[in-house]
Amino acid sequence: PTTVIYNGIDTGRLARTRTRDEARETLGFGPEDFVVGYVGRLAPEKRPHLILEAVAGLPPHVKILMVGWGPLLP
Repeated sequence: PTTVIYNGIDTGRLARTRTRDEARETLGFGPEDFVVGYVGRLAPEKRPHLILEAVAGLPPHVKILMVGWGPLLP
């Protein structure tokens, strides 16, 4: 006997609703920016300040997009 377990995620909701350039513009990034992403909880034990410090030392066209929630959000 076999059991089919269907995907628990509605992949239709993951489809693009805007172009890459539109998304970058909405988030404040230019077409030539190199974007570093961080997705995680904004808490001291995750040490998100380290990625901020690292990106701050890179050339100006390198930007960071941080996505998360937690006590360090402010």
